[in-house]
Amino acid sequence: MSFHAKQKLTKSILWSRLRNSVKNFNHKELTVKMSFISLKNGGGKVRIFPGEASWQILGFVLRFLEVVNQKYEIRLSDEFVLRGNMALLRCPIPSFVSDYVKVTSWERIDGFLITPGIISGKYGILQSGDLYIRDTTEHDSSYSFRCHTENSVTREKKVSTNYSKIIVTEPHHNQPPRIMRRTSRVSVPVGQKATLSCLAQGHPVPTYRWHKVAGELRSLPELGSSVRQEGGVLVFHKVVSADGGTYICEVSNSVGQDKVEAELIAEGKTA
Repeated sequence: MSFHAKQKLTKSILWSRLRNSVKNFNHKELTVKMSFISLKNGGGKVRIFPGEASWQILGFVLRFLEVVNQKYEIRLSDEFVLRGNMALLRCPIPSFVSDYVKVTSWERIDGFLITPGIISGKYGILQSGDLYIRDTTEHDSSYSFRCHTENSVTREKKVSTNYSKIIVTEPHHNQPPRIMRRTSRVSVPVGQKATLSCLAQGHPVPTYRWHKVAGELRSLPELGSSVRQEGGVLVFHKVVSADGGTYICEVSNSVGQDKVEAELIAEGKTA
């Protein structure tokens, strides 16, 4: 089939056609002598013949490829945490590629691999790709970590340029909990995994309680069997429509408390 000038080719349509073919698409081979290029489209092919509309499309394709193939580096930073509290290591993907590049795993310096599906009680990965570490001790300072990423379009894999670690410090006096990292809003398709987070520091080590605002506050285990709490992180193993809504994270110890709200948007409908 060929495209005509009056046909509307949206970015999302072109994106879907390019996803599986972009690895094999070499824009340097494109010349005015070529009769057409073929883009995979399900079981068939889309042929774009020379002409004003098709060259506009090809121009967009080239600009698209230039964007997704941009070079980038990921540099990590160390993080301080009070002993016993939850820690967070960030994998700061540059904003100009964040739509395509996602964290696939974290690697501890001894080779231990932490994936998004891990259930360890010690480590976990947030929706953002950041690594959280529970019940920190001095021993945790002896490990360094680096993050692994993948470009969902080009399938290029990249590792952060350096390792980072948490630096565990000793508390010298009581401190009310203060929420240092939080999730404000997360949008996830129904059926996918999701996480909400609110990570605090305080002494004594604070406790976390999650509630959902649904007329009246509902807490675990009323939130459902597919929802698991790991300290300041709420993990939804498989999001359903009913999971969408506003959640409240309350953090408290003997000298104070703090709380924040987070919103989970469940995209689509549960089958």
